[in-house]
Amino acid sequence: MADGTEPNKFDKKLKLEVFDKNGKSLEVVKEVEVYTKGDPAKDTSISWHAKTKTLAGNKVNPGDKLTDAQGTVWVVKSASTVGQGEIWIIKCEKKNP
Repeated sequence: MADGTEPNKFDKKLKLEVFDKNGKSLEVVKEVEVYTKGDPAKDTSISWHAKTKTLAGNKVNPGDKLTDAQGTVWVVKSASTVGQGEIWIIKCEKKNP
């Protein structure tokens, strides 16, 4: 936001694909509510802030993938919760096409 404050609304919905340690897809969670200060169209690395309650009980781990409305795939590099665990900070890199 222009004044430097955090946005209060989660204005995007992404799809989360959860993988096991062998790379097998375990689950797909649609409609994960997120926001970012970055520009998904231009950035190759980005941090998504996701509402924990929209993750359907899943933990986010490195190697999991988020897909945005434009079909861009973001590979999770690290993820952690903040506050009382109500928000995940998910650091990702854009997957090469």
